[in-house]
Amino acid sequence: MAISELMADVGISVDMDYGPSSGSAGSSRVQRALKENFGYNQSVHQINRSDFSKQDWEAQIDKELSQNQPVYYQGVGKVGGHAFVIDGADGRNFYHVNWGWGGVSDGFFRLDALNPSALGTGGGAGGFNGYQSAVVGIKP
Repeated sequence: MAISELMADVGISVDMDYGPSSGSAGSSRVQRALKENFGYNQSVHQINRSDFSKQDWEAQIDKELSQNQPVYYQGVGKVGGHAFVIDGADGRNFYHVNWGWGGVSDGFFRLDALNPSALGTGGGAGGFNGYQSAVVGIKP
């Protein structure tokens, strides 16, 4: 199953409303769904950006990606938050982001500059650099 399909299915399983004024699925509900509804490893858990230095945070994300594990990532901007998938890195502290908007603005970003140029449905005002967290350990 492609990661985009999995994330869509996880969103549905936690009653996420995909719309312009949608709410958040919440990381705790997402990690529970991955384990209980989709049979992923019990190692799935949430980490918070505020608990790490910049270097250690990037090392956590790099570790997941080096094991071919996607990262479910959340950030908050001026108007609201958004969840998306980090599924690659270029080795120069830029990470590939799938924003979940059918390819709109997908590309490489620094984790401290998650500012997509165009926004899809539910994108708020963009810029998802506050209150960042990640669900990691996403493996069968």
